[in-house]
Amino acid sequence: MLSALTNRRRFSDLSEQEILALAISSEEDDARIYRTYAERLRAEFPASAAIFDGMAEDRPSDLDAMARISGVGAKKLAQYGNVFLEVITGGRIELHPARRT
Repeated sequence: MLSALTNRRRFSDLSEQEILALAISSEEDDARIYRTYAERLRAEFPASAAIFDGMAEDRPSDLDAMARISGVGAKKLAQYGNVFLEVITGGRIELHPARRT
C-alpha cells in the first residue's frame, strides 16, 4: 500500500488524456470539479477546457448531448465520447444505428 502512495504524480506531470480520465471518474460535486479542471487546462489546452466548461453546465447523458458541448467536434466525440459517457452514466453507451461503422 505504501508503494501506491509513493508512486503518485503531480497534476502538472499528467498528460491531457490522463487529466480527462481523472476528471470524468469523479462523481462527487461534478460541476465544481469540471470547472476546476477547466481553469487549470485553459492556458495550455483551451479546447479541453471548453469541454469541461460545457460539462459543468450540462452533464451529458448521450452522444448527442456530448456533441452539443462547445469544443467537442466529430474527432473528439469519436475519440473520447463513449469513454466520457461510460464513466458519467456508469454504463455502456450504444451508438445510434446511423453512427455505427
